[in-house]
Amino acid sequence: YMEPDDTVYPSTTPPTHTHGTAEVDGIRWVMVQAGDEHSCGCRNIHFRDIYLQKDRPVAFSIHFDKDNWSRSVYPNSDMPVQSGITFENIHISGNVPTFLHARTPVDAVRLVRTELGGSTISLCDVETPGVHYVPTAVLLDGCTVQPGAQPLLEVTGGRTATLRASNTTLLPSAHPVQVAGAVAVGENDLGLAQTK
Repeated sequence: YMEPDDTVYPSTTPPTHTHGTAEVDGIRWVMVQAGDEHSCGCRNIHFRDIYLQKDRPVAFSIHFDKDNWSRSVYPNSDMPVQSGITFENIHISGNVPTFLHARTPVDAVRLVRTELGGSTISLCDVETPGVHYVPTAVLLDGCTVQPGAQPLLEVTGGRTATLRASNTTLLPSAHPVQVAGAVAVGENDLGLAQTK
């Protein structure tokens, strides 16, 4: 429990207190939890009727922290899976390069009657050793897409995904619809070749 000012506090003495705060080797430690680790996942989340008019780099983020002060996932741990995430009737009129950025495992992402414009769906990993991601199923139903220089779906790290699209409207563009990374393309009306 120290100020996040980039000061390095070396110590080889583990804290042993069972509650409250204790100082060991000039470092203040707060006891948060004893025993087993706990995790939590979200399921059946439905975002509906949202108008994104402001410019922003990312519209929606499902993320784990991993920085100098916060870590959501420890090496070799089982990660909670976010399940059944639906976006319905979302309209983008501002400059939004990334529609969805997910660093957590997600089993299914469904977009219904959503105007994506040229936004990307980005699935990346948290870069922690020994953790594994479930494949993500991405379904577009009745959406509008404006193909651009960046891919519609981009998968990086050790992640995989499938993409299906039906009743999708492609706005005129000099670019074809693209996917990047380990994406298996299923039935679609995006002009993408199906893969197995």
